[in-house]
Amino acid sequence: MTDRAVTRLTGVYHADGGVRGELRYVFGKALGTAHCALCDITHGHVRRKHEWDAFVAGLPVPFDTVHLNERSAEVRTATEGRTPCVVAHTGDGVV
Repeated sequence: MTDRAVTRLTGVYHADGGVRGELRYVFGKALGTAHCALCDITHGHVRRKHEWDAFVAGLPVPFDTVHLNERSAEVRTATEGRTPCVVAHTGDGVV
């Protein structure tokens, strides 16, 4: 029997976290060499959008976001080469 019930969601940005990663993304975006659709959905010019926070607060399961260099091994395996993306955590693993 499979357990496909979603217990958590993880959004993976197409950028590294930390000061260096954030600066690389900001400059890359300004130069037109970097883009992350998930960043566009969750963030404004400077910080996270209030609309995003309200949306996530209304979900029936937790929704976390991580940068490329912050992924767990399980999330990395499911998302490698496919970012930005959102994955679901289920009893059967990450899908």
